Amino acid sequence: MSGRMAIAAFPTATRGLLPAALRSLQDHHPLLSVESHEREPAKAVPLLVRGAVDVVIVDKWFHGEPTPPPGVEMTHLLDDVADLALPAGHELTSSGAAVDLSDCAHEQWISWTAGEFGHDWLHGALVEHHPGLRLTHTAGEHQTILALVAAGLGMALMPRLGRGPVPEGVEIREVQPPITRRIFALWRTDTAQRPAIGAAIEALTAAARAG
Repeated sequence: MSGRMAIAAFPTATRGLLPAALRSLQDHHPLLSVESHEREPAKAVPLLVRGAVDVVIVDKWFHGEPTPPPGVEMTHLLDDVADLALPAGHELTSSGAAVDLSDCAHEQWISWTAGEFGHDWLHGALVEHHPGLRLTHTAGEHQTILALVAAGLGMALMPRLGRGPVPEGVEIREVQPPITRRIFALWRTDTAQRPAIGAAIEALTAAARAG
């Protein structure tokens, strides 16, 4: 197999899925030239529709599945669980048990920047039901969010995919009820028969299962 293809994925999928998938593609199909680009779903899907990239990885925090544009197919890769990151020694970490989000309504929160799915989910799940919630800090990088948590500035929801090392000063607890985002790969229907597309989906699926 030879040729070129491009894959776009949101940041944590770029970190948590693409390295293994791209390594597999390079090992098994050395004549296939693969590019990768870090893009949020809102920007990646239009690139796919225009033909600027061949495969995109998207996430969905809310129930159900994303609705792909006409002429686009998709497959489910994995469900990614989000945990709660709290400052070490916080009273909610004392039992070691899962934390009920209803006990966190009046805490200070750290979240992703406005417009990202995680930020919107936090508002939908907590802010609308707990008007006292304080969204104090926002950041685009997981490690920045964890650094703010480690400094005792608030708590944050952290997906497991691509999370990276948890710094000293942060404790991770499961959330009750569980919070899960669904992750999908999308490609155009008119490219579905290309061997490279099948190889990419196979490599991404294997990386998701291994993770």
